[in-house]
Amino acid sequence: MKRRALHTSGKRFLILAAGLLLTSAPRAGDYPVAGVNPHERLAGAPVVEGVTKGPRWYEQALTGLEPPYPSSFRFLEDQ
Repeated sequence: MKRRALHTSGKRFLILAAGLLLTSAPRAGDYPVAGVNPHERLAGAPVVEGVTKGPRWYEQALTGLEPPYPSSFRFLEDQ
């Protein structure tokens, strides 16, 4: 009898948890859908026009390293 009572309460918990997840999930209409026409950009989508890599950018990119930097980190010039 106890075993059945635990099983029933477990079921109730799962149903409650599923209900909470479904009601708190964002609806598809709240966000723009990307990927429907992958060859087109969404209207108003941000465009990266350029990146300025100053000393601060390199400092952050090389965090944890000390000079002399390994030549393998030259890829940062093309980032």
